[in-house]
Amino acid sequence: MNDEHALNLDGPIVQTLLDLLPGTLHVKDRDLRYCMVNRNYLERWGAKASEVVGRTSAEAFGDLFGVEADRRNMEVMRTGRALPFYEVAYPDARGGEVILWATKAPILDAQGVATHVLTFSLDITPLKRAQQQLDESEQVRAATIEHSLDCFITADEQGRIIEFNPAAEQVFACTRAQALGRPIGLLLGIGDDVWQRSRALLERAGERFETQGARLDGQEIPLEIALVEIPLRDRRLFTACVRELSERQRVQAELERQRQALYQSERLSVLGTLAAGISHELSNPLSVVVSQAALLASELDDERLRTRVNAIVRAAERCAAIVSAFLDQSRHGPARSEEVVLATVVDSALDLTAHLLREQDVSLRIVHAQPELRVRGDPHQLSQVVLNLLLNASAAMQASDGARCIMLTTAVSDEGTVELSVSDSGPGIAPELRERIFERFFTTKASGAGTGLGLAICRDIITAHGGRISVDQAGSGGAVFRVRLPVSEVGGRGANLGSVPAGVAQSVRVLVVDDEPEIANLLREILQLGGHRVDVVDSGGAALQRVSDCDYDLILSDMRMPGMDGTMLYQALLDQHPPLVKRLAFVTGDTLSPKAAGFLQQTGIAHLSKPFTPRQVNELVMRMTTGGRTRSC
Repeated sequence: MNDEHALNLDGPIVQTLLDLLPGTLHVKDRDLRYCMVNRNYLERWGAKASEVVGRTSAEAFGDLFGVEADRRNMEVMRTGRALPFYEVAYPDARGGEVILWATKAPILDAQGVATHVLTFSLDITPLKRAQQQLDESEQVRAATIEHSLDCFITADEQGRIIEFNPAAEQVFACTRAQALGRPIGLLLGIGDDVWQRSRALLERAGERFETQGARLDGQEIPLEIALVEIPLRDRRLFTACVRELSERQRVQAELERQRQALYQSERLSVLGTLAAGISHELSNPLSVVVSQAALLASELDDERLRTRVNAIVRAAERCAAIVSAFLDQSRHGPARSEEVVLATVVDSALDLTAHLLREQDVSLRIVHAQPELRVRGDPHQLSQVVLNLLLNASAAMQASDGARCIMLTTAVSDEGTVELSVSDSGPGIAPELRERIFERFFTTKASGAGTGLGLAICRDIITAHGGRISVDQAGSGGAVFRVRLPVSEVGGRGANLGSVPAGVAQSVRVLVVDDEPEIANLLREILQLGGHRVDVVDSGGAALQRVSDCDYDLILSDMRMPGMDGTMLYQALLDQHPPLVKRLAFVTGDTLSPKAAGFLQQTGIAHLSKPFTPRQVNELVMRMTTGGRTRSC
């Protein structure tokens, strides 16, 4: 080298070079005293050159660097070899921490002996913090994916699975080890060529869509997929967030079924209210038809004419029984508790189902082991249970090509309870459905054919009566529903609370209160044929005036009338003529309304529901007046 071009690196030139270094640099001698520092070193530790050069670390900076730094310096002095880069952390002036990436190298004399140690370091604190944040973010991401309820599946550009989280293992019945390396189209899609499916799937990156997938065992499952592309420097990855839709579809189907059931329930409620109103309006004319036909038959001597009129009587009484049964089923209000002959409950339900059973070619066999078997409860609610069981049995046999048979029996079971059973010759009910059959809105019928409420209501009614209802396989292969109720203690002793006292009613004086002339005149005629003296008024006010002038053995009043109605008449009698309250009875078709039903139950006033027959009127008079006397004005 030409000496004239050689650069003397002494003094300011060396210092300038050192100050331009991106990191910190300092040189120490064998006594571990600073000989040289660059500007970055002084700025990093907040010192001046005059405060550092010629001093040890402890003299210049106290215990900032501890003893470890000088231990490394001594090691380099001793070995004469440089230390590879290492990471070291020191507290900074702001109370935080500075992380350095440092190395130490010896400065040798002509004999190769280390006389000084040069230390160079780079501040990697920002890099370490960024790396820490990245590591924490990765931990959060990994934990999120690991514990997510959704499936996360990542595939490479060829469609091979490279990530498979635990949720995916559960949904696809496939372990991570089994999934890795397999084509993603094997699980997310159905078809013959899984690789072709995989490529087609990856082309939908950025979309959210629903498709059919398959578990590893081949079972198809509905899926919702959100597929995203992850572009890397030298390759592309694809991550699918997958949700299995079976439960959602089941819930949606259940909600739709319940919505339809609610719609059907509301529709039936409206139709029931309408039909009940029509039945109520029919009660007055039916009372006239039934009673007048019966009266006419009793007056005919011609056997041929009497036969014809009796046919009219039977048909009219059947119409009246159907209307009465329908009104009973439509009644609202608090449940009654009275002695009930179970056979009568069955007959009430049959009045509403007999025509339907004949239409559907269903044969019905009824066996009452004890015809007078009694239970205690609400006859309308119990009749509703029997009605529902008969209708369900008939519906269950409609798809059957064989004989359609229903058998209804009542008896005392081995447990000492009253048992009513209804069996059919239909297909029966699968064992796994027998518990659910009593759940609300659960039905085995086609959509729109049932509400799923009938058997649930039956269970509630029977439970409220202290009994239980169950379903089993009938001997015929169909279903058999068994209702078990406590035996009535009174009924068990042979009492007959609903019977009419023996004997013939004495001639009594009766006041009829009804604003319908046909009903008022009909009651007058029936009572007069029984030998009773009858007065008729058309309002509660007129009745109140008559009882002030005349003493009556019995007052038969309608409930719903203009002006002073039956309930107001009751209150007026209670205030002005208390003894007459015990002689008051209602003949009315208004027992359907909650107000009227509640009034009758609260007061305990005797009543006769329309439509009625002459026999029922006479029985009411006999019950109310037996042992009484004929009163006069």
